[in-house]
Amino acid sequence: FYGELRNLIKLVKVDQNTYDELHVAISKYAFVQKFFTKFEQVYDKLALFSKNSLEEGLHNVKDLIWLLFILAREESEEVITCVYNLIGAFHITLLYLPEDITYPALEQFKAQNPECTPEDVDSFIFQTLCAILNAGEPDIARSQADSVRQILEDFKIQRTIRCFPDATEFEGMLEARFMIFNLSKLREKYHHRLEPGEFDERHFLTRDTKIEAETPFKLTPFLRQGPINRSKSQLASQRVLNYD
Repeated sequence: FYGELRNLIKLVKVDQNTYDELHVAISKYAFVQKFFTKFEQVYDKLALFSKNSLEEGLHNVKDLIWLLFILAREESEEVITCVYNLIGAFHITLLYLPEDITYPALEQFKAQNPECTPEDVDSFIFQTLCAILNAGEPDIARSQADSVRQILEDFKIQRTIRCFPDATEFEGMLEARFMIFNLSKLREKYHHRLEPGEFDERHFLTRDTKIEAETPFKLTPFLRQGPINRSKSQLASQRVLNYD
């Protein structure tokens, strides 16, 4: 739709304000679409699977990762920041996968390192994600990606997410008995952050049909935000990461 809209506004004569408004809306959508594509590439590369062959659990894990990313992103259009947010969302989720969900690289790592510690697993997961996303030095990425952990810590204090009663961090967060509640609350948190008419990034999770009724898309508020001015650092980041 947005691709066709981009072509349409070149053919149809519209006033400058409407043109600017449509152009900003298209640019915002294209930016998020770029990262949703990266998100799906990482998810597919990891190849998560359920030992119990329950697809619903995998769908819920995928949805939770995307929700954490868009909550952490907070409309940022800095490429590097969004890459770190994406790493952080995957990292914290993979650390607390339920026992019935795993992925081949992690299973291989544990088989080759039977005495590995939780810290070893943490480091392996983070370095794997950095490699997939070409994020450079893991130490630098980690300091930025930890913003997702801080968001979850705040949500835990607010009882927005549920974990095991004796959890030291987020143990149990992805267990089936808590997952529906946690997903619902994260969607609710994101919904409350939306301005009227703002593009709802939950739409990329197409299985959630209720979202369309909750947040009808309007173009007017984009005009108030003004044109997108990309800084030199943003353009440089795009060249380094080659996120076309």
